[in-house]
Amino acid sequence: MAVIGAAMAASLTVVNNEDHAVPAQRSREILAFRNQHYNEGISSGSYDDVRRKDLALLASFGFVQARANKEGADTNDGTRGYALTLEALALLRSFRTPAWERTLKAFRDEQPVIRDRLAKARTFNMMTVKLPSGESLDLGSGPHNEIQRAVIEQFLPRFSRGAHVLYVGDTSKKDLFVDEERLRRIGLQQPSRGARLPDIVAWEEERNWLYLIEAVHSSNPINEERHAILKQVTAGTTAGRIYVTAFLNKKDFIKWHGSKGIAWETEVWTADQPDHCTHFDGERFLGPYEKPGG
Repeated sequence: MAVIGAAMAASLTVVNNEDHAVPAQRSREILAFRNQHYNEGISSGSYDDVRRKDLALLASFGFVQARANKEGADTNDGTRGYALTLEALALLRSFRTPAWERTLKAFRDEQPVIRDRLAKARTFNMMTVKLPSGESLDLGSGPHNEIQRAVIEQFLPRFSRGAHVLYVGDTSKKDLFVDEERLRRIGLQQPSRGARLPDIVAWEEERNWLYLIEAVHSSNPINEERHAILKQVTAGTTAGRIYVTAFLNKKDFIKWHGSKGIAWETEVWTADQPDHCTHFDGERFLGPYEKPGG
């Protein structure tokens, strides 16, 4: 209810019948509204939970839609906000009025149309990625998924010996591709959302190497904290683990290395210089450091 209240506060004035007339609030702003008006005391660092835990269900039922300043923006784009759909706004405004029952029935009747419209908006700009197996995946557009495509189509062919892609998480669909049989084969289960896999997981059978790859545009490089989490999440694997942070270009790598740091005993790869890796210390180049399960 607090999330709806925050969305309602951003949607008090609608000047015409276009969706863009409804103002959008970023997840940080929704979190601040909840703390101010509902005394929830949520940490400011939990803003991503607003999107993943609070808004996902509302969006699936046509109450809320995501919007950014540019078409096809990444999920973590700084301009991305969330607003009530016009249908939801009309429904909430009719509450405790004579029009409530009629508006509620109309909203329910329109649900397939609303969902179809929102689904079309999400799938309008897609990119196709070819897996080493020959299968194709459709990823949403945006810098984050551009990095993922480059990892699959450029990094893995160069730096592995025929690795199988076991997991890919899209920005709009976390578990876009999962090879559950091979994950189980190397001692991994698909973890819960709270202990998630990195963006891409690939396994090279010849050397029994597991590539754990984060595609970084606006969040989550493999720093010391993320490195420790990934070790914990994949502790049961029988494969040797290799940790890779992938960036779109060297400029982004320098920015993130300077602000958040990159963990030792990991690799960095940039899509604009696909033939090279930057190695962060350790006793070997591009290989696992600990025994499987360590």
